Amino acid sequence: MYSVVITSYECNGKGVSFLGETLESVFNQTYRPIQCIVSDHSKNDEIENFVKTLSPSNVDFKYVRYANNYGNPCHNWNNGLQYVTGDYIHYLAMDDKLAYADSIAAIMNQIKLYPKSRWFACAHITYPLNQYCIPEWNEKILYGKNSLSGPSAIIINKNLRHIKLDPQFIWFLDVDWYYRLFLEAGKPTILNQPLFINRTHADQLTRTVCNNDKIRNEEIYKLQQKYGNPLPLAKSFKHHPWYNMHRF
Repeated sequence: MYSVVITSYECNGKGVSFLGETLESVFNQTYRPIQCIVSDHSKNDEIENFVKTLSPSNVDFKYVRYANNYGNPCHNWNNGLQYVTGDYIHYLAMDDKLAYADSIAAIMNQIKLYPKSRWFACAHITYPLNQYCIPEWNEKILYGKNSLSGPSAIIINKNLRHIKLDPQFIWFLDVDWYYRLFLEAGKPTILNQPLFINRTHADQLTRTVCNNDKIRNEEIYKLQQKYGNPLPLAKSFKHHPWYNMHRF
């Protein structure tokens, strides 16, 4: 079973449109079995009413309304995660979508080649710039040098589901998560085939809530409180038993 967890909210009136495209990309996948969970963090009922009109074929689909901690994407993601039953878990932001009808089939075929790998980072295409981006592990990840892309690029084995997003972060929620995945399971296996579409737009979280120095500085301090000051540096990782990155 491959589980896709989608977080949703109203997004200045664009939530239904974005979610509709994302769900279509999941429901149209050739791979089965698929589980799809939508955790809805909206203040209004637009997304819930939209989801009630759907009847996906041969997909284990679950919609859950999450009213607590409004505005925090980590809480919303962690809420959806508790309903997951699949062997592999893919967080997919509402404004991203799978690139092709066989994206999950391609992911699963590649995963089989690396049975010891426990998490994966897949390439993507940006929209509307149409750029091809290949993720890469960066040992200064906690300094904001995020070359893996957002959480939509990441697929984790079910035995890593206990490593959840930390709600104290918004801007650095992804790099904090990646660092903890690394400590548990080493570097991710890189999947070079572009398997999802990363949409950039004026209403995305990184351009609205997060895009200011005050929030960044506050979260840098929180990272230092969590991991120490100075933060762990690249050279300290070179003797880690998982240092050599798998690359597909």
